[in-house]
Amino acid sequence: IENGNGVTYGADFFARLITSRNYFTINYSYSRSFRKFDAINGGEWYKYIYDRPHNVSIVNSYKITPELSFSVSFMYNSGSAYTPTVGMYYFGNSILAEYGVKNSARMAAYHRLDAGVNWLFKKTSKSKQSLGISIINIYNRSNPIYIYQSYDREYFQKNNAFKMIQKDGANLPFLPALTYSLELL
Repeated sequence: IENGNGVTYGADFFARLITSRNYFTINYSYSRSFRKFDAINGGEWYKYIYDRPHNVSIVNSYKITPELSFSVSFMYNSGSAYTPTVGMYYFGNSILAEYGVKNSARMAAYHRLDAGVNWLFKKTSKSKQSLGISIINIYNRSNPIYIYQSYDREYFQKNNAFKMIQKDGANLPFLPALTYSLELL
């Protein structure tokens, strides 16, 4: 177990506009997070895994009629910090990776646009029923949630040398959804 220091700071800004037919919010957060341990990075400060400086969220929901509403939301986050692989070595029967400075690289930014339509089709004194159609990640952005670093095996077999490759692990492709909701009153 190592003792170390950490510092986190930031600011959050939020605005909301509500009318009888429209609900609109925008949120921006600026935050930083750093750590320092004697045994890591020669005792120098480094970005913590949760250091994602910019986060923006915009949501708008509009009631077209009392039974029909439309919503759209946009999200943007700075990419997460990670430790890059700077070299690979073959030692015995094992491949060893050499890592660079702790969390000195940053993944691509995460952003997506979602939209949906909701239809309230039956309302009684005891319940409400609605049907929703939505699409997550409308423009099908490949947002990385982790970085996979390896080597090109074919290149290694032909040249007896390493050629590094890096792949992004992505989540949430273009994803349509159909929902049914029953609310008991």
